Amino acid sequence: MPAYVKAHFSQGQFIISSEMVLPSLRIQGINSDTYFSDEGAHTYTISDTQVASFLHSENIVTARLIYGSDAEPQTIDCQIDNFFVPENKLTANVGHDRLYLFMDEQEQLAFSMNAMPSGQALFENAALIAFEQNQNNIKLTLDVYAKSVAPSAVQILVGHEEKQQIRKVASATTSTFDMGQGTFKSRVLAEFSPTDIAREFDEVPSVQKNGAKTENTFWIEIDQDHQDIAPVVQPLTIEKSMALTDAYTNYDQQLCMLIQPTLLATQQLAYAASFVPQELQIQLQAYQAKHPNSDHPRTGKRPVILITERVTEAHDNGSVMFNYLNKYHAKDFDTYYVITSESTERENLDHYEDHIITFQTPRHLELFLMADLFLFTHDVENLLPFDSNYLNQKISQTPKINLQHGIAGLKAQAVREKPAINEQIVVSSDREVEFVETEFGYKHNQILLTGLPRFDELLRNRMWSTFKARRHVLIMPTRRRKLMDVTEDEFKTSLFYTTYMQLINNPELKALAAEKRLQISFILHPDMREYRHLFHSDFVKILENKRRKDVSDLLRDNQIMITDYASVSFDFALQNRPVIYYQFDELVENRHFDIDPHDIVGPVVDNEDDLLFSLKNAVKQERLTNAQRSQVPENIYKQMDTKARKRVTQAIKKILK
Repeated sequence: MPAYVKAHFSQGQFIISSEMVLPSLRIQGINSDTYFSDEGAHTYTISDTQVASFLHSENIVTARLIYGSDAEPQTIDCQIDNFFVPENKLTANVGHDRLYLFMDEQEQLAFSMNAMPSGQALFENAALIAFEQNQNNIKLTLDVYAKSVAPSAVQILVGHEEKQQIRKVASATTSTFDMGQGTFKSRVLAEFSPTDIAREFDEVPSVQKNGAKTENTFWIEIDQDHQDIAPVVQPLTIEKSMALTDAYTNYDQQLCMLIQPTLLATQQLAYAASFVPQELQIQLQAYQAKHPNSDHPRTGKRPVILITERVTEAHDNGSVMFNYLNKYHAKDFDTYYVITSESTERENLDHYEDHIITFQTPRHLELFLMADLFLFTHDVENLLPFDSNYLNQKISQTPKINLQHGIAGLKAQAVREKPAINEQIVVSSDREVEFVETEFGYKHNQILLTGLPRFDELLRNRMWSTFKARRHVLIMPTRRRKLMDVTEDEFKTSLFYTTYMQLINNPELKALAAEKRLQISFILHPDMREYRHLFHSDFVKILENKRRKDVSDLLRDNQIMITDYASVSFDFALQNRPVIYYQFDELVENRHFDIDPHDIVGPVVDNEDDLLFSLKNAVKQERLTNAQRSQVPENIYKQMDTKARKRVTQAIKKILK
């Protein structure tokens, strides 16, 4: 059973009494210790002047209390075994110095001098009693558990730690109970307007587009009157929680805000906020009343298939399958594609206007709820009109095929939950079958060895574009997530920037380009395009990347690729064109992933000298070597034909039969 440790200050003496024996109780210094007097009956004293003198002599501001032998000293730990009871403020003035006896952030007893201690150790955890909508506000009801002393006030805050935007919200403590053993429970009510928070933090529809969510976290600050301790803002962690449900608050006449409470992995309370057209929220509310379990029965003659890539894009396997299914299988399926109204890539969708669905419209929501199958290339959540719990249930209940947006297995993969049993994935080789089983958690019967639909056109047209691409070299590195959204000065100090700036200004590369009449281009990943202006060269062309569709043109119009980890290198190799992998760093943004050189087609180099040597060979060869070509069916693309779309369609029929 936990034992109490009481502390009191009176007449120049710090007095500690405990239910347990504290032999050789002392203050631990750097070079020496100073001891309490043992008064018997588990009571120990030390004068304020002795404490101040010791801290000065050791030239330290803070020192912990320890007890026991010198060989095995122990701290007074109030985290598990004991609980601390301060009987008054435990503060003393000695000359110009001010002393504090307190429980530190590790919940161990300590002294500090001329530095008011943090109140972080006061907060234990909280229980969420209610997270509910109150007209246009969100109201929280919490039981907050504090240690050592009863709180005089509990303040709830909301915001972003990374953006350093945290705002206090209206908070009130309605009652506090002494639970015994140094624990106090306070019932706290907090209320705030998500709309006001969004506007204050510039989370407005013009910035937060296309269903994007912003995660806001909750924080807590505890104040009390019993000790001189500075209140500290710290994460509001929840030990017990009620069922969390979506809430909708009005933003303006057209939009409402979807508020989704959640607990982070750290148990910190948070909520995601996104903007939803009010007409969609009303439409879904009416639908939910008829179908509480999101199980919409099939109403049409043909199954409904809903497809997307990213909601602003149509240049990948999703749009290819949309065009194919509408051209050749319109009698078998009703196939629709979801894309934003302003997307420049709508033109890539063949002329099936009635089947091109504008994102976040009533028709989008209607077809989403009717869908019998989802096809996606990145995340199936891109098909959501908005990210409500009810609509997520629909996703979980509906069969789906992950078409992928490239061949997997060249760079670090995000750690994700295992796929649902009703999800299948498209792959291109036996190697990739093994990869998605091991890395993604798909079972063997969920894997479709069909090849990628967009490669059908690539394989059909690979010969006619070869002449046009001669003498063209493309330098195309993949993105670095850690460099996205950093300042320009930070970007310019990165290994990524310095390495590629050195390469595109290399005198030997310049001489090679002149000798062989090479046209060399450099292009950043679209997610890093904002740093394009920082790169310059007098012989390498720095390309813009305004649209992702431009990538397919680049792959067709260049003869040699220099990349690091970009999966489009597989597209390049399928055209019988040389690829050089310049891997001067490790791409370990999510977790470590070892690349087997036998799984890629082309040399892997880590320095400029080897890169230039490999480039000279590639210019001489113009195509893959015989040995490299033999690796393509084994490691990249097993079925070197133009029938991937047909094989995917057969898989669709099997699912929907």
